[in-house]
Amino acid sequence: MDTTPRRWRRARTVVNQQFALRKVTYAGNDPHDFQLVAGHSGKCADINGVSTAVQAVAIPWTCKSTSRLDQTWRLWGGR
Repeated sequence: MDTTPRRWRRARTVVNQQFALRKVTYAGNDPHDFQLVAGHSGKCADINGVSTAVQAVAIPWTCKSTSRLDQTWRLWGGR
């Protein structure tokens, strides 16, 4: 699994580039697990096919409250 830190750049602040973190609450999750929820649609960022490949495609998908690895983002570090 590629764990190289990535930098993301945005051209301007628009609603379709805003995401909220929603704590994942399914059984067995890690305390660092979240869903990324789009502000404009309420859909979750979902990795098609649960791919771990470099440049895997993220797609908007209906958020699921069950164990969905394709919608789980583990966030490390921070403040």
